[in-house]
Amino acid sequence: MWRDLAQDGKQALRMLVKSPGFTLVAVLSLALAIGANATLFGLVDRVLLKPMPGERHGELVSVFNSESDGARYGAMSYLGYKDMALRKDVFAHLGVQTLAPMLLTEGDRGERVLGMLVSGDWFGTLGVRAQYGRTIQPADDAKPGASPVVVLSHGFWTRRFAADPTLVGRTVRINGHAWTVAGVLPKSFNGVLFGITPDVCVPTAMEAWAQPGRGELDNRGGRSFMTYGILQPGLTPAKAEAMLVPLARELGARYPRTDSARTFSVLAEATSRPFPTARPAVVAFLALLQGITLLVLVVACVNLAGLLLARATVRRREIGVRLALGASRGRLVRMLLAESLLLGALGGLLGFALAHVGAGLLLRFQPPLPIPVSLDITPNLRVAIFTTILAMGAGVLFGLLPALQASSPSLLPALREDGNGGRQRTRLRASLVITQVAL
Repeated sequence: MWRDLAQDGKQALRMLVKSPGFTLVAVLSLALAIGANATLFGLVDRVLLKPMPGERHGELVSVFNSESDGARYGAMSYLGYKDMALRKDVFAHLGVQTLAPMLLTEGDRGERVLGMLVSGDWFGTLGVRAQYGRTIQPADDAKPGASPVVVLSHGFWTRRFAADPTLVGRTVRINGHAWTVAGVLPKSFNGVLFGITPDVCVPTAMEAWAQPGRGELDNRGGRSFMTYGILQPGLTPAKAEAMLVPLARELGARYPRTDSARTFSVLAEATSRPFPTARPAVVAFLALLQGITLLVLVVACVNLAGLLLARATVRRREIGVRLALGASRGRLVRMLLAESLLLGALGGLLGFALAHVGAGLLLRFQPPLPIPVSLDITPNLRVAIFTTILAMGAGVLFGLLPALQASSPSLLPALREDGNGGRQRTRLRASLVITQVAL
């Protein structure tokens, strides 16, 4: 079997090399369609499928605050987070973060940076470790204004400080204050919000330096902190949510102005992204876009099927001779399918390369927004597997029908130089053209 397959592969390669124009058109058609699908699937993967950064992504839960006006899945106040963090029977780890634009200065040069205020157990909750130095620890967040430490993202460290490993332990000036660089995060950490990668992370206890006048740490009515946690062993999100009902009632009774009729929602992180109320619309929209690009691939396959039928007409004498010499129909179908699968593989490889190019273009695109957005959808292993399945599936889709049609000619017309291919093949080609136009 392996010898026959190798022979089919060699024969397919020879035939494609003999028809460079056909091969080029087929590969480019497939590459454009497969590249579009791979690029879009990269977006789907990044928004819905890619695990959160860190070692504990499978255990993460998202914790939301629901208000008395019926608004569900809201952000948390810092004081509410502190109250919830005391529930050690529910959470093994609990951390919060909020965005905080800052200004980095060096001499006369200033640069806006996207900062993130994080609680002391934020990186411990995610299971993220520093590449150099350390991350922010609970001790850094114990006393307001006591720990002016900063952790840099890998991208910012590379871009702004030329990836200097000796930077850890030195000071940088942010918002006019001297901060000690505690560490540099790994390259794999791009934050928890798609498209938004923080440049620097500082403890929430340093809010007065990071965001002067903001005052969110003492504002029980504030709702600006995103909360993630790790549940105690044996707890499910539903059970944890039920265990937080007494706390919500207690806070509502104690602080009726800000926490009246307050409730908490606990959801598995993987099922709550990008945001619980928006998830159904996001899934439907991405499914629609993916369906459109799949239709583009189907159009390309129908087009290639028509080209293969036309090419089979030219090769009818060759196929007739093979049949006359005793080749079985199954052997001929396998030989012709080998050519289609080889075209699919070449188109898939080029399409994957085009997806890399498309991801690079999106990465450099910067929309006019008040904070920098990084649309990083660089193809990964899941995208590569998806592309491979598409390429092989496309090869079978556009190759099987022409192979079956081409391998069953009447011997006499096929051996004659002036055969016209028959009415059935003409009808099939016409049907393919109609289908292509309809799609």
